[in-house]
Amino acid sequence: MSVSQHRFYDRYIDEKVQNAATIHRGERVMELLDSDAERVLDAGCGYGELLEAVKHARPSVRDAVGMDIASSVGEKLAKRGLRGVCGDVSEPWPFPDACFDAVICAEVIEHVFDTDLMVKEAYRVLEPGGCVIVTTPNLAYVANRLLLLAGVQPLFTETSTSTVLGRWLPFLGQHRRTEGHLRLFTLGALKEILSMHGFRVERALGYCFFQQGPLGMLDRALTLRAQLSAGLAVRARKP
Repeated sequence: MSVSQHRFYDRYIDEKVQNAATIHRGERVMELLDSDAERVLDAGCGYGELLEAVKHARPSVRDAVGMDIASSVGEKLAKRGLRGVCGDVSEPWPFPDACFDAVICAEVIEHVFDTDLMVKEAYRVLEPGGCVIVTTPNLAYVANRLLLLAGVQPLFTETSTSTVLGRWLPFLGQHRRTEGHLRLFTLGALKEILSMHGFRVERALGYCFFQQGPLGMLDRALTLRAQLSAGLAVRARKP
């Protein structure tokens, strides 16, 4: 990854804030994570908020490791009592084979060019019987289907490296700073790429972006069918 990309993700992680989407997504990860997981890798961990929550919620976790491209990940995770490793999920991971029993990839796969390598590496570092949990925005979100009908650029998609375009209104993100999204998945496509590289897909859940007011009620209702929801959370297992 280039120096400019490293700088992009250093800034991106520094500016990242907790919101309704991250809270509900974290709840879904907890729901999907094996209750007896002991060695957990959060690949693309940011500064470790989710990994810290996992360690506190799962007494069985004795080794919680976070990997991120941000250069300060080691220092930031150490302050949370976690082990941080600087690494790029789109390149070979700096871990031996079969050294974790759970891998979390939360809101990472949409940022990756070589998604096949990322899935292969998750498979490689998992011991047999271990699980991977992948979360990502849903291209087929009901709101995106309606926006496309109106000729508006779908949510989560980006056509510039610096500015969100094609959304018309600030409410829809017009002219906001981009997040580096490269690949967007439907539920079917996410299941297929995991299966293609040896995983057995076990469960899929939806998560919502809005939790308050009428939009929150609608978004929460859509999570009853993952393929329609704002975001996807899928658990797959290495045989």
